[in-house]
Amino acid sequence: GYDILYILGNGNQYLHPQSGPGTLNALRMLAGDLQTTVRAGLIRVVKENEEVSYTGVRTTTHNGSVTLNVTIKPLKSSLNRASRFFVALEPLPESEPSPSLSTAVAPGSVSTEQIDNLRRELTYTKEHLRITIEEVETSNEELQATNEELTASNEELQSTNEELQSVNEELYTVNAEHQRKIDELIQLNDDLQNLQKSTQIGVIFLDANLRIRSFTPAIAQTFSLLPQDVGRPLEHLAYNIDLSFDDLTQAAQSILAGGKTIEFETKTRDGFYFLLRVLPYFTESGQVDGVVLTFIDIALRKELEALEVARQSQQYLNIMSGLLVVLNSRGEITRINPKGAELLGYTEFELLGRNWFDTCLPPQNIAEVRSVFTQLMAGKIERLTSYENEIVTKAGELRTVAWNNALLQDVNGRITGTISSGLDITERKEAETALQQTSHQLRVITDNLPGRISYIDSKRHLQFANRGYELLTGLSREQMVGRHIQDIVGLERYEWAKPYIERVLSGEPVSFEAQGPSILDAKFEHELVTLVPDIKDDAVQGYFALIVDITDRIRAEQALQNTTRQLQTITDNIPAWIARLGPDYHFRFVNKKYSRLANLSLVEMIGRPIWEVLGFDFFDRCKPFIDRALAGETVTFEDQFPDPHSMDPFTVQITYLPDKDNDRIKGVFSLAVDVTTLKERTHFIEAVTEADPNWIYVYSLNEQRNIYLNRDIGEELGYTVAEIQAMGDQMLPLLMHPDDWARQPDHWAKLIASQDSQVFRHEYRIRHKDGEWRWHISYETVFKRNADGSAAEILGSAIDITNRKKIEQALQKTEQQLHLIADNVPARIAYIDADRRIRYANRQYDPLTDLPPGQMIGRPLHEVIGAERYEQEKPYIDRVLSGEAVRFEINVPALTASDSEHELVTFVPEMVNGEVQGFFSLVIDITDLKSAKVKIDGLNQELRETIHSVGEDPPDAKAQE
Repeated sequence: GYDILYILGNGNQYLHPQSGPGTLNALRMLAGDLQTTVRAGLIRVVKENEEVSYTGVRTTTHNGSVTLNVTIKPLKSSLNRASRFFVALEPLPESEPSPSLSTAVAPGSVSTEQIDNLRRELTYTKEHLRITIEEVETSNEELQATNEELTASNEELQSTNEELQSVNEELYTVNAEHQRKIDELIQLNDDLQNLQKSTQIGVIFLDANLRIRSFTPAIAQTFSLLPQDVGRPLEHLAYNIDLSFDDLTQAAQSILAGGKTIEFETKTRDGFYFLLRVLPYFTESGQVDGVVLTFIDIALRKELEALEVARQSQQYLNIMSGLLVVLNSRGEITRINPKGAELLGYTEFELLGRNWFDTCLPPQNIAEVRSVFTQLMAGKIERLTSYENEIVTKAGELRTVAWNNALLQDVNGRITGTISSGLDITERKEAETALQQTSHQLRVITDNLPGRISYIDSKRHLQFANRGYELLTGLSREQMVGRHIQDIVGLERYEWAKPYIERVLSGEPVSFEAQGPSILDAKFEHELVTLVPDIKDDAVQGYFALIVDITDRIRAEQALQNTTRQLQTITDNIPAWIARLGPDYHFRFVNKKYSRLANLSLVEMIGRPIWEVLGFDFFDRCKPFIDRALAGETVTFEDQFPDPHSMDPFTVQITYLPDKDNDRIKGVFSLAVDVTTLKERTHFIEAVTEADPNWIYVYSLNEQRNIYLNRDIGEELGYTVAEIQAMGDQMLPLLMHPDDWARQPDHWAKLIASQDSQVFRHEYRIRHKDGEWRWHISYETVFKRNADGSAAEILGSAIDITNRKKIEQALQKTEQQLHLIADNVPARIAYIDADRRIRYANRQYDPLTDLPPGQMIGRPLHEVIGAERYEQEKPYIDRVLSGEAVRFEINVPALTASDSEHELVTFVPEMVNGEVQGFFSLVIDITDLKSAKVKIDGLNQELRETIHSVGEDPPDAKAQE
């Protein structure tokens, strides 16, 4: 080899490139003695593996002849063998030319320098000769080896010639066979050409390098192929399909790698659809040697798919419950779903092509809605969501619809119209209005309650306050709402109440009596403060505050501890008419309220008959009830007392209780309470009932018709007033489903046989005017009975369960409020199921057990109230679980004293479809009531003793004798 790898300095001046093919061989580019010297040196270095040096070597350059020192060093590899060489050419300075050897020199005139030059030339000549001899020997050896190789080659050529003779004979045979194959291939090629021309399937054959082998005429237009394109790469083609070249190339490479057939659906820029299949090109031996692309026209299949999509879209429009309208750029209806046409009162055919604004909008809304439509068509608004406006039906009825609008565009992006989906929210709007009315009514109610009611959020800012706060502070609600409670009640009062506020904000209901510093200018000595946390998702959002002035109650409680005369004074100030009647209907005791009613003194009334005081008409009305009380029955009824001042009667609720002594009835206690205000509140409740969105009705079993209905049932069901009136007492048989009407007598029979306050759940179907059967649930109870005790009227509430979800949510909220109220009433309320396990208990049950709140639920009743108390209540529990409402009194040990407490227990069964599911338990502490009764009895005894001491025997005493 000896190729040049690198040149340092001006070494290229010694190189002489030869004409012909270019080369880097150093020996070929050196000339003369320098070539011979370097060749010999390299041979020595290879043999000896040592550095070699030569001096005085003559050579020629472009600038003339020069003398060089030549040094050749081996560059050893890791095997300690020379594979590369370093050749250093060091030019020597030019000296004066030596005199020619042919010049005669006198023996004594040869200088030492001349002798040295001659010696160097002689040494060089010897070395050069030695190198030449070595080269000749090497060349001789190479020639001998070449001669031997030529001899062997000659022998091989002789044998090859013989083989070629036999091969030539075989070629004649193969040539004839090839000619036959060529004829067959020509025929097959003609068949293939005709097949390609006649088929409508486009096919491209590619080789392993993705170059075109051939193609069918059907694909020429799609790929713009010409016959001269055969052999071109696939990437050079210009085709008009929407498939990218990368995807097509990737699919072809996958097939060449042994993948399975790949299919694409593609479309030309002319809008024609093709199924592109990429398949392997197999040789006769089964090897993959290319790719086959087939293009199958699927336009017909696409048309069928489009028809199917259109059919499914129409089905969706047919079942869509909302309103779907498509408008063109002129606002004309181009499509509307059946439900939307039905809502508008038209057929689809009537609406298509009509202007939406002129046909379906009330005149006062056309300008506004058309302006929004214009902005949509101009592209100023991309889409609208929850846009509300009114529409008008064919019958002139206004309906409120919430719209979602989107734009329709053509393939060029030009806006061509709108598509709008709407939801009829008329009922929701009406419900929102009703909610506002209810909120107003709630405000009126809270403003008239005897106390201050407020709501404070978790940051201690006032968010709600009733009128009591306005009267107290002199500030309006707007001035108070949002302010810190400290700014309302003052720093001193706030610091005093701060511990209770922190407790309620931690989730604990707090009730306490406040006494001491007053709020602003209020002079309340005692207040009962109840703070109830507002908990949502386990987090306290704030708290409700109810503050009631209990100064009078505290004073009354203190007065109860005084003498009998003080007790009499309290009795005289009770807001009720209290009296005791003897068996002869004469007054034996009255309070001052009775004396003021009769305009007589207490002494004048004692001993007078009732008819002299209240009149014969009143006595005739009350005598049957008094007789029932004298027979041992507690009787309550309503009547009217004459007002001595205005002479206008007012309504009272009178209760007659038998006065028993050792099971002997000595008279009757009469307690009359003014219920005029209660009646007014009842009327208010009726007004609220009228606003209730559910059907509340009273059905007369005697007349077989509704005698009260809070809503127009005809409007709810799509009937006119005249149509409902024409039905008369046949309304239920006509409107109720026949199967449900057949079960109605059994349902009424259960109601008639039920106890008072039993509520029955009843499901049935009512036919809407449009023929739809709408399910309802009624909760019914006996509202009024005939004189013989049989059921006369049924009170019911009917709910349309089409919107059951909304009702369930409202019911859940109501249940939370009910629990909140139940947890703050001074009584224990619980619900026990038929297995005698507690399913609900208010907070008043917490002191009865050491269980944490909430762990009582699901436990047996005897574990919560104790075995001893459970054994006392067990007979009554058995009775209530048999369907009987039970009320009884029970004595229990006091929690903090040695005396016993008295409790009034009421068990009410829960009946569902005639079966007892469980019962409600109401336990009220009546210890104070019992104590008051004992004191009244003692007062009566003292009164009799006083009368006896003045010489008059009371009628009761004579009766006892």
